[in-house]
Amino acid sequence: PDDALGFQDVRALLDRLLAGRRAPRGATLLPPGPVATRQSSDLLAVADAVVKEVLRRARGREPLSVDDAVRGLPVSRRSAERRFRAAVGRGIAEELRRVRIGHAKELLAETALSIADVAERTGFATPQRFAVAFRREADTTPTAYRMQAGRGHATR
Repeated sequence: PDDALGFQDVRALLDRLLAGRRAPRGATLLPPGPVATRQSSDLLAVADAVVKEVLRRARGREPLSVDDAVRGLPVSRRSAERRFRAAVGRGIAEELRRVRIGHAKELLAETALSIADVAERTGFATPQRFAVAFRREADTTPTAYRMQAGRGHATR
Protein backbone atom coordinates (compact mmCIF):
# COMPACT_ATOMS: atom_id res chain seq x y z
CA PRO A 1 0.00 0.00 0.00
CA ASP A 2 0.98 3.63 -0.47
CA ASP A 3 1.01 4.23 3.30
CA ALA A 4 3.38 1.31 4.06
CA LEU A 5 6.65 2.21 5.70
CA GLY A 6 9.90 1.80 3.82
CA PHE A 7 13.08 0.33 5.31
CA GLN A 8 14.38 3.70 6.53
CA ASP A 9 11.01 4.52 8.11
CA VAL A 10 10.95 1.18 9.94
CA ARG A 11 14.49 1.73 11.16
CA ALA A 12 13.60 5.23 12.43
CA LEU A 13 10.53 3.86 14.21
CA LEU A 14 12.57 1.11 15.89
CA ASP A 15 15.25 3.61 16.92
CA ARG A 16 12.51 5.78 18.44
CA LEU A 17 10.99 2.88 20.37
CA LEU A 18 14.39 1.63 21.58
CA ALA A 19 15.17 5.15 22.83
CA GLY A 20 12.09 4.89 25.07
CA ARG A 21 9.90 7.28 23.12
CA ARG A 22 6.28 6.53 22.28
CA ALA A 23 5.11 5.06 19.02
CA PRO A 24 3.00 7.29 16.79
CA ARG A 25 -0.78 6.90 17.05
CA GLY A 26 -2.68 4.84 14.52
CA ALA A 27 -1.86 1.75 12.55
CA THR A 28 1.63 1.29 11.23
CA LEU A 29 1.81 -0.70 8.03
CA LEU A 30 5.01 -2.55 7.29
CA PRO A 31 5.98 -3.78 3.83
CA PRO A 32 5.92 -7.56 3.48
CA GLY A 33 9.24 -9.31 3.70
CA PRO A 34 10.34 -12.40 1.83
CA VAL A 35 8.89 -15.74 2.82
CA ALA A 36 11.55 -18.33 3.53
CA THR A 37 10.52 -21.92 3.02
CA ARG A 38 12.19 -24.18 5.54
CA GLN A 39 12.89 -27.85 5.02
CA SER A 40 10.73 -28.77 7.99
CA SER A 41 7.67 -27.07 6.50
CA ASP A 42 8.27 -27.79 2.82
CA LEU A 43 7.46 -31.49 2.69
CA LEU A 44 4.12 -32.55 1.38
CA ALA A 45 1.93 -34.55 3.71
CA VAL A 46 2.09 -37.89 1.90
CA ALA A 47 1.50 -41.32 3.32
CA ASP A 48 3.81 -43.17 0.91
CA ALA A 49 7.17 -43.72 2.63
CA VAL A 50 9.00 -44.02 -0.70
CA VAL A 51 7.63 -40.67 -1.90
CA LYS A 52 8.47 -39.04 1.45
CA GLU A 53 12.04 -40.27 1.21
CA VAL A 54 12.47 -38.98 -2.34
CA LEU A 55 11.05 -35.60 -1.26
CA ARG A 56 13.39 -35.51 1.75
CA ARG A 57 16.39 -36.24 -0.45
CA ALA A 58 15.28 -33.71 -3.07
CA ARG A 59 15.09 -30.94 -0.44
CA GLY A 60 18.75 -31.29 0.49
CA ARG A 61 21.17 -28.65 -0.69
CA GLU A 62 23.26 -31.04 -2.76
CA PRO A 63 22.02 -31.30 -6.35
CA LEU A 64 20.84 -34.83 -7.14
CA SER A 65 20.14 -36.87 -10.21
CA VAL A 66 17.02 -39.04 -10.32
CA ASP A 67 19.29 -42.07 -9.82
CA ASP A 68 20.69 -40.47 -6.64
CA ALA A 69 17.18 -39.65 -5.40
CA VAL A 70 15.96 -43.25 -5.72
CA ARG A 71 19.19 -45.10 -4.84
CA GLY A 72 18.69 -47.64 -2.05
CA LEU A 73 14.92 -47.44 -2.01
CA PRO A 74 13.03 -50.75 -1.63
CA VAL A 75 11.40 -50.26 -5.06
CA SER A 76 12.60 -49.88 -8.64
CA ARG A 77 13.23 -46.47 -10.19
CA ARG A 78 10.16 -46.91 -12.40
CA SER A 79 7.95 -47.79 -9.43
CA ALA A 80 9.31 -44.85 -7.42
CA GLU A 81 8.62 -42.56 -10.39
CA ARG A 82 5.03 -43.80 -10.74
CA ARG A 83 4.33 -43.48 -7.01
CA PHE A 84 5.93 -40.03 -6.90
CA ARG A 85 3.93 -38.76 -9.89
CA ALA A 86 0.68 -40.11 -8.38
CA ALA A 87 1.33 -38.42 -5.03
CA VAL A 88 2.92 -35.15 -6.11
CA GLY A 89 1.57 -34.58 -9.59
CA ARG A 90 4.94 -34.25 -11.31
CA GLY A 91 7.92 -36.46 -12.00
CA ILE A 92 11.02 -36.80 -9.85
CA ALA A 93 13.21 -34.97 -12.38
CA GLU A 94 10.73 -32.09 -12.48
CA GLU A 95 10.78 -31.90 -8.68
CA LEU A 96 14.56 -31.96 -8.54
CA ARG A 97 14.73 -29.13 -11.10
CA ARG A 98 12.06 -27.15 -9.22
CA VAL A 99 14.03 -27.47 -5.98
CA ARG A 100 17.31 -26.50 -7.69
CA ILE A 101 15.72 -23.42 -9.23
CA GLY A 102 14.20 -22.53 -5.85
CA HIS A 103 17.65 -22.70 -4.29
CA ALA A 104 19.03 -20.61 -7.15
CA LYS A 105 16.33 -17.98 -6.51
CA GLU A 106 17.41 -17.79 -2.87
CA LEU A 107 21.06 -17.36 -3.86
CA LEU A 108 20.22 -14.73 -6.47
CA ALA A 109 18.06 -12.76 -4.03
CA GLU A 110 20.25 -13.08 -0.94
CA THR A 111 23.84 -13.09 -2.20
CA ALA A 112 26.07 -11.28 -4.66
CA LEU A 113 27.38 -14.55 -6.11
CA SER A 114 27.98 -14.46 -9.85
CA ILE A 115 25.49 -16.21 -12.11
CA ALA A 116 28.21 -18.77 -12.88
CA ASP A 117 28.69 -19.46 -9.16
CA VAL A 118 24.95 -19.82 -8.61
CA ALA A 119 24.80 -22.24 -11.54
CA GLU A 120 27.66 -24.30 -10.09
CA ARG A 121 26.22 -24.36 -6.56
CA THR A 122 22.87 -25.53 -7.83
CA GLY A 123 24.32 -28.33 -9.93
CA PHE A 124 24.13 -27.01 -13.47
CA ALA A 125 26.94 -28.01 -15.83
CA THR A 126 27.23 -24.53 -17.35
CA PRO A 127 25.82 -21.06 -16.73
CA GLN A 128 24.08 -21.34 -20.10
CA ARG A 129 22.23 -24.52 -19.10
CA PHE A 130 21.33 -22.86 -15.83
CA ALA A 131 19.95 -19.80 -17.64
CA VAL A 132 17.82 -21.95 -19.96
CA ALA A 133 16.43 -24.04 -17.08
CA PHE A 134 15.85 -20.94 -14.93
CA ARG A 135 13.97 -19.15 -17.70
CA ARG A 136 11.84 -22.25 -18.36
CA GLU A 137 10.95 -22.62 -14.68
CA ALA A 138 10.76 -18.97 -13.55
CA ASP A 139 9.73 -17.29 -16.82
CA THR A 140 12.54 -14.76 -16.45
CA THR A 141 16.31 -14.69 -16.63
CA PRO A 142 18.52 -15.09 -13.54
CA THR A 143 19.80 -11.53 -13.99
CA ALA A 144 16.29 -10.07 -14.28
CA TYR A 145 15.19 -12.12 -11.25
CA ARG A 146 18.10 -10.75 -9.21
CA MET A 147 17.30 -7.19 -10.22
CA GLN A 148 13.61 -7.67 -9.36
CA ALA A 149 14.56 -9.21 -6.00
CA GLY A 150 16.41 -5.99 -5.18
CA ARG A 151 20.02 -7.18 -5.12
CA GLY A 152 21.01 -4.02 -6.92
CA HIS A 153 23.48 -4.56 -9.68
CA ALA A 154 23.53 -7.82 -11.57
CA THR A 155 26.72 -9.84 -11.60
CA ARG A 156 27.82 -12.28 -14.25
